[in-house]
Amino acid sequence: MEGRETGSRGYLKAATYVPGFNFVSIERVVWTVARGFWILDDLTPLQQLTPQVLAESTHLFPPRPAYRFRQITNDSVIREDEVSAGNDPPYGAGINYYLKQTAPAGTVTITILDSKGQVVRVLPGTSIAGINRIHWNLRYETSTPIQMRTTRRSSDGGQLAILAPPGTYSVKLAVGGRELTQPLTVIKDPHSGGTEADIQAQMTTLFELGRDMDRAADLVNATEIARSQIEGWCGSSTTRRSRRRPTRSIRS
Repeated sequence: MEGRETGSRGYLKAATYVPGFNFVSIERVVWTVARGFWILDDLTPLQQLTPQVLAESTHLFPPRPAYRFRQITNDSVIREDEVSAGNDPPYGAGINYYLKQTAPAGTVTITILDSKGQVVRVLPGTSIAGINRIHWNLRYETSTPIQMRTTRRSSDGGQLAILAPPGTYSVKLAVGGRELTQPLTVIKDPHSGGTEADIQAQMTTLFELGRDMDRAADLVNATEIARSQIEGWCGSSTTRRSRRRPTRSIRS
């Protein structure tokens, strides 16, 4: 990308390359030097990339409201060869932030908190210099996984990741000891027939189910650890006995 116009203030040079975007305009529908047309889903980071933002070491852009959409159409009805077919943005909330310099790997985290300040999800962030974008799929952390450690016939148990209800959340960006926070609104799917009260009642049941699944997974995992230790002890004990077993002489 060559840059963007700033009205009467001149021309602001931006990055020379943005992955997935080869364009010379920042309108929502843009054209490229290859005579193609692009429809972009979220240009707010570029529109808000002022000289003041570029001067900061870290900047968290205000996220757009995210719709809690529920699927009502089968994916098979969409034909890939249709002229209007395209790639939808990832489901959930897009979180955009700016880093003046590349941060060390593993030092960028994004924490989602609910209206009570309780942690909903912790996500690893990308750490390249420039504008970074990650997506939160509007789900809580998954329930405790079941890890089978001994010989088994069935597969590991499933996990539950609860879809967050509509409401106000906070996005906290942590980079190198500095924290920045922006509000995020999750909006109910307008096509959903249920009310927000119905969703809250559903959340109560889902949280209870999630706690039960965590307790069950903890019990199974503790049992599997004990079983693997017993099997390991029995296996090593059998090996020791076989080594001590005397050999019989063969007489002709």
